[in-house]
Amino acid sequence: MVYQRISRDRKERALYLLLEEGWDLERIAVALGVSSRSIEQWEANYDEHGHINPPHQSWVALRLLDQVMTDEIHELLAETRHCYLTR
Repeated sequence: MVYQRISRDRKERALYLLLEEGWDLERIAVALGVSSRSIEQWEANYDEHGHINPPHQSWVALRLLDQVMTDEIHELLAETRHCYLTR
């Protein structure tokens, strides 16, 4: 299918038909004029994030360091107070 902007209402309707009414993917896709792959993606987003659309990248804090690395850096800085990070 050609890329199209699909309204939140139509996405919610697709998931309602899938999860509440028990329709199969192909039937929903034909009825709403969307791809079955899109419906699967909306369902995955809903399961993972609690809503149909994935979080926008700017909403997600990307972590380059895990908690262990962060703790080690803090310990190192506490041990060597003369050490400063510069750009």
